[in-house]
Amino acid sequence: MQKVISLIILGPQGSGKGTQARLLADRLNLVVIDAGGVLREMAKEDSELGQAIHSTINVRGELVPPELIAQVIQTQLAKISREQGVIVDGFPRNMKQYELLQAFWSKLGRADYQAILIDLALEDSIARLSTRVTCELCGSVYIAGQYETCQKCGGQLVQRPDDQPEAIVKRLGIFNAETMPVIAEFQKASRLVRVDGSPSIETVHEDILHKLQLGK
Repeated sequence: MQKVISLIILGPQGSGKGTQARLLADRLNLVVIDAGGVLREMAKEDSELGQAIHSTINVRGELVPPELIAQVIQTQLAKISREQGVIVDGFPRNMKQYELLQAFWSKLGRADYQAILIDLALEDSIARLSTRVTCELCGSVYIAGQYETCQKCGGQLVQRPDDQPEAIVKRLGIFNAETMPVIAEFQKASRLVRVDGSPSIETVHEDILHKLQLGK
């Protein structure tokens, strides 16, 4: 019987974790649960949970509380067969989220997970994100000057305010302060593989597979 794979992928802004999550999903037949994307989609739903997320993000302009994002991730995982591998992108981001993950994961009856950290230096993060543009409609990411409009939906491509150098430094500070303690917990539990995010997309992908012992 083939082993069911459960992965969590984390990394600072610009590390390419979203790209690597999609590549791993294609290679290993995994379902991607993108924490940010799921929140945006659920905020559109006419459900109690969807309305709560919409009110938090779009009405009050606040960050989603750890309990709410944990409920969203748990709900998404519960919809997926235990025999189907998954990769969770961008959760948990802080220790409270980590504690909630620990509390609900075993209840789902899923295979034990491994965590992936894609490391990237500050200067590399700034260099990558300062040339990044994002579709206003679907969130697809491109290199500035690569296309005039989104190739998926035709939306306008813009540089997000949080991709400016000052904002990148601030976000990296938050990552170091809040997410690195989570990484330390994964390390202590022998659940972590760490890869260098500075080489090419293909090299990073193969390094992840090698360290997960999933390569050819």
